[in-house]
Amino acid sequence: MTCRSNLTFNADGIFKCEVDTCKGKADKVTVKGVTINSGALFSFVGIGNQMLDGSSFTAYGNNFQASYGGGNGNDLTLTVVP
Repeated sequence: MTCRSNLTFNADGIFKCEVDTCKGKADKVTVKGVTINSGALFSFVGIGNQMLDGSSFTAYGNNFQASYGGGNGNDLTLTVVP
């Protein structure tokens, strides 16, 4: 998605990002500026093989590392790493 103005994620907003772990690609949003309000939800949906705990992939110039350590063990957390 490309937007020439600012984008705001409100508390009731959900952004679903699909991540293809086999091809190292993900959905992309390009905007002039972004505001993320408290309570906005971001959902990463894996397409392809499930990532192993501690594994990483690169998408759109960012390196993400996977962790399943939160919640009940089924939660996926992606952290931007150098």
